[in-house]
Amino acid sequence: MTIVTTMVKLFAAMILGFVLGKKDIFDPTTCKKLSKVIVSITGPALVLCSVASTDGTDPKLVMTAFVFGVACYLVLPFLGFAFAKAMRVEKGLTGTYILTILLCNNAFMGFPVVQAMLGEEAIFFTSILHFGFNIMFYALGLALVRRDASLESGEKFKLRSLLNSGTVAAILVMIIFFGKMPLPELVTAPLSFVGNLTMPLSMIIIGANMAQYSLKEVFSDKRMYALAVMRLILVPLIIYGVMTLLHMDPYLIKVATITFGMPVAALVAMATAPYEKQGKVGAVAVAFTTIFSLITIPLWAILLGV
Repeated sequence: MTIVTTMVKLFAAMILGFVLGKKDIFDPTTCKKLSKVIVSITGPALVLCSVASTDGTDPKLVMTAFVFGVACYLVLPFLGFAFAKAMRVEKGLTGTYILTILLCNNAFMGFPVVQAMLGEEAIFFTSILHFGFNIMFYALGLALVRRDASLESGEKFKLRSLLNSGTVAAILVMIIFFGKMPLPELVTAPLSFVGNLTMPLSMIIIGANMAQYSLKEVFSDKRMYALAVMRLILVPLIIYGVMTLLHMDPYLIKVATITFGMPVAALVAMATAPYEKQGKVGAVAVAFTTIFSLITIPLWAILLGV
């Protein structure tokens, strides 16, 4: 499938979602409920199904992906802090901007993009590379947002928050892969059937969420242009450079570069929504980078020879 065909499909689904959002057919409540369906059911199903396409995959490559992914999620907060300082972001928004660099939309947008461009196995490697996503969000992300809002108390961290469907699915695929436990077609067929809903449904929801913001509101913040360059170009460029210098597997480089070059995660908007200043930055960051990713994702695909 060509990059043009892939992006047209994704863009068409996003436009459909935008129209449905403007007509209030997909209102915020509907989007929130469907987002839970993707996060809890269709996304994990897609991840579990992806392990069926890993026959012959080198276990060392999987461990390399896991270790490199963890390292990235440990370094990205510092990169986000440096970006916030360079942009002279006021203290009440520093943590929010760190989140925009730390958390990319590797599931809602990353899964359908790499599936279309690089095949089912790319879903498997994406789940391994971004294993640290949920851990960093619940262990660090919520604390940063609460600090930004100068709250003494709020939602308390709960260990069970880390054991959501996405994290459990990532753990299971590693157990299945390293345990060499082949899944029968009776299992993979329904998983694939349900998991394939992720691609169109996630893009429709992204479009519907974008319908909540005016274009003037999205494009008027000058810092968002710098954020887009950082999130969509510089971060994946750094990932690509480091992996190339370390002579890592070319396929893994493609998956990592594309997925770490995704727009700001929708979860950032959800986490900051309860707070006025932080909520506006989070929502606009998601919308702005999603729009510009329609340009940068094809460029990365072309540069990587996908």
